[in-house]
Amino acid sequence: MTTWTKRNLAEILAATAAKHAQDEALVIAGQRLTWAELRDNVREVAHGLRAAGIGHGDHLAVCMGNSLEWVIFFYAAASIGAVTVPVNTRFKADEMLYCLKQADVKLLFVADRFLNIDFIAMLRSICPALDRTLPDPGLPLLRTVVVSGKDVPAGAISFAQLIAQGATYDEAYPPDVKPDDVLLMQFTSGTTSHPKGVMLSHDNMLRNATHVAARFHLRAKDHYYSARPFYHVAGTTLSLLAALTTGACLLSSPTFEPEEALATMWSEECTHTSGNDTMFLMMLNHPNFGKYPLKLRNGWVSCGPEVSRRVVEQMGMKGLCQAYGLSEASPNVCMSRYDDDLEKRIEGWAHVLDDVEVRIVDPETGAVQPAGKSGEIQVRGWSV
Repeated sequence: MTTWTKRNLAEILAATAAKHAQDEALVIAGQRLTWAELRDNVREVAHGLRAAGIGHGDHLAVCMGNSLEWVIFFYAAASIGAVTVPVNTRFKADEMLYCLKQADVKLLFVADRFLNIDFIAMLRSICPALDRTLPDPGLPLLRTVVVSGKDVPAGAISFAQLIAQGATYDEAYPPDVKPDDVLLMQFTSGTTSHPKGVMLSHDNMLRNATHVAARFHLRAKDHYYSARPFYHVAGTTLSLLAALTTGACLLSSPTFEPEEALATMWSEECTHTSGNDTMFLMMLNHPNFGKYPLKLRNGWVSCGPEVSRRVVEQMGMKGLCQAYGLSEASPNVCMSRYDDDLEKRIEGWAHVLDDVEVRIVDPETGAVQPAGKSGEIQVRGWSV
């Protein structure tokens, strides 16, 4: 049984930074931060956000690849009770406009460019006032755009300017934030209709992260590599927050490249990782796979039995865990334990998280289905 006491993100960050101050917290794209450095960076950005007029309950979007800045901004927003709205970096202009309008976004933190995407040009097409003074009639609630990079339009500010604004801000920190306050608005994939914004609280996500970390035995001093995008709950709850709640070091990359992932896990002596069939097959089948003898112990996967067996046998991940989740449930509802029977884990066996209920019902009649019957999955509990 995993024990849990309700806390907000700032409280957990403070506790982890106090206990593991000089241990590394993050390694992304060659940049490193200890837990103490992360805590201090978060406080600076939180002061900058307050100086920019951001307060409890305001919605702040972030659109960039995995980076230290993404994490610092997310934790800073959480620290003042603001709600982070992750924006999928694959969105086109109309999709970004839909997301920013639907989420009532007041501030956007955006990279000027990522991969081959010019996000400033995209923003100009949906928010012409970016070159003058915000707000724009098309996005009347958007008051501030903060840019990471050199292309900073006249109506925006740089990330450095945001931090400078908060240098003399002396409001008590952190402000009063409740565990049941909303931490993140996660847009669903929109497979059957327009994406929907799912509201997830501090308690939803941090408790889920704590349960997940226990299931795949993530601890302080462990090195956990995850290239899952931070705009998805696999990147926030199951990667960032799993490391935050344990004091483990999270290693990541702006994009997933198989040999870079292998090289990072080898050189940083990673103990844990996560991924899906596609990611693991790209690594396992890479011609240079044999150059990187890994020291993996545990990890969580979304893989079929054939790939899972290869991960165990060829990557050494004896503590492989299978998981099932959905955005609305923060996300995981079922997950195997690292010490469950190995063959069952390879085959995909998992069990429900503590104090969460799952049932299968007939979608036509609502009748609960017996074991072995298919139907609609319904979830109830603290994760929803």
